[in-house]
Amino acid sequence: MGCESYSGLLQQIDEFKMKVVYNAKELGLDANKKIYECCVCNKLFNWDDNSSWFGTLKQWDETPHKLKFFCCDPCSDKYKSLNKSR
Repeated sequence: MGCESYSGLLQQIDEFKMKVVYNAKELGLDANKKIYECCVCNKLFNWDDNSSWFGTLKQWDETPHKLKFFCCDPCSDKYKSLNKSR
């Protein structure tokens, strides 16, 4: 990859980061904190006292993409009730 291609890629990455920060602010999110997606309602959120997660500590360390994140208690309860029969 030549220098021009590399600098073009860096510019695209910077533009993408700016879009993420702008959209986070539009949604009332703090772009300086990690942004999670609720696995029930798909809402994007910053972690707060109402948030929760489901999974094992081993998953947290080794395969965090397998964890389930919830923006609020009603979403957590809905997930539990839907998966009770499994």
